[in-house]
Amino acid sequence: METKITFSKFKQYFLSGLAILFPVFVTLWILKILFQISDGFLGSFINDYLYAEYGYYIPGLGIVIMVLLILLAGYLTNKVFARRFFPKFERWLMKFPLVRNIYPSAKQLGMFIFNESSKAKFSRAVLVPWPHQDCYTLGFIMNEEITCDRFTAGQKYYTVFVTTVPNPLTGFISFYKTEDTILLDIKVDEALKIMISGGVISPKVFKTQPPPPPTQL
Repeated sequence: METKITFSKFKQYFLSGLAILFPVFVTLWILKILFQISDGFLGSFINDYLYAEYGYYIPGLGIVIMVLLILLAGYLTNKVFARRFFPKFERWLMKFPLVRNIYPSAKQLGMFIFNESSKAKFSRAVLVPWPHQDCYTLGFIMNEEITCDRFTAGQKYYTVFVTTVPNPLTGFISFYKTEDTILLDIKVDEALKIMISGGVISPKVFKTQPPPPPTQL
């Protein structure tokens, strides 16, 4: 009995430690790869020249060059030349079989993560019945209190965007009665973390906001 208890505790501690350290190791591993690629590829030529001529090299020079390239790319996106050239480059890139399967999703996800205006379109996070009344999923209100001549007289609806996992740019547009939605007291960024992580990053308790007042008929 004591052996079983000890093994159970060992398993619990091991899994708990793995859950904590796994994202740390993955993050450090990705950063290491990015550093090696950027510093080795971008900085190798200049560092080879500096070492041959002056006997020293500059660690991290590739990182500095990559940052400058990113800033230059961001600057050029607002110029007419880049607006004409980059679409042609993308069309050429999409001709490769493997690239055209990866690039569009990576582009959408990157634009969503790094473009604040796209996230600003999500006004607030809600829980809505999906795909049936006894099951709830996360959604984002896009428009508030819309009406339609086919809706119940005086009834207000929310336009709710129910995203898919892990790409938050795809999903379904649905219309829910205001009283059928549960307004969550969490930030949009926090809700997006839940969606992108597939529910791995999720609070134990969802804090809610007071429901909207009943519609006056």
